[in-house]
Amino acid sequence: MSDKPTLRDGQIARRLRAYALAAGATVATTASTTADPIVFDGIEYFDFHIAIDINNGLTGDFIEGNAFPDRDFNLFSYDESYTDMRIYGAISGNDVVAAQVPLPHSSFYRGAIPYQTGDTLGPGLPFHPYALIGRASQNSFFPWQPGQRGFLGLRFRIDGSNHYGWAEITFHGSRATLHAMGYESQADTPIRIDRDPCAGDVNNDQTVDLADLAVVLAQFGMSGGNLSGDLNVDQTVDLGDLAIVLAAFGTSCP
Repeated sequence: MSDKPTLRDGQIARRLRAYALAAGATVATTASTTADPIVFDGIEYFDFHIAIDINNGLTGDFIEGNAFPDRDFNLFSYDESYTDMRIYGAISGNDVVAAQVPLPHSSFYRGAIPYQTGDTLGPGLPFHPYALIGRASQNSFFPWQPGQRGFLGLRFRIDGSNHYGWAEITFHGSRATLHAMGYESQADTPIRIDRDPCAGDVNNDQTVDLADLAVVLAQFGMSGGNLSGDLNVDQTVDLGDLAIVLAAFGTSCP
């Protein structure tokens, strides 16, 4: 194994994201005031063949019985023994935000850029139909680190028009977990990722666990201000708040 220094511990991911944000620097300033984002939360689907039907909020194993014929993206590894995950548009015109430079070991795929809450996706970003999420090579993964949670930037077609969206995943090597996905229902309109992966962390201990669930259950049914269990800030602790905790249960905050 070479002793040549390599970019580790997320440095590659941070650089790729910085390059992409610079390439699409005008995205945030062109956002429409009529933006109408749609989010599908609490999916928590774990597999090595994941269909993403983003505008219908559907997912599952796209291999079984040729399911999900209307899927927009395929998130997959070739089999359970592989140590990589890839994503590509299931139909022409569906793309992923990815590095513009080909990967050293593949001229076909680009490196999928990991995004985070607060980033904006839209026109001007470097989209590509085929993207590699992570791969084992001399004990380093490119561009995602194993166990990393983040957002894939997506562009897909609805009735012939471009729409922008995201898929929140955790990369596990040969498999991934799809946590949530969202898209902008207005055509050709940027979307801002407004999702807090630790929204269920009621007691702010950087983990969503039984302690947070206990707070929500103890306050369940209560109304009024200053309720720590009122996670969606609608002045009532109810099923909506419980769903937020359960969707993020077991998550460690960055």
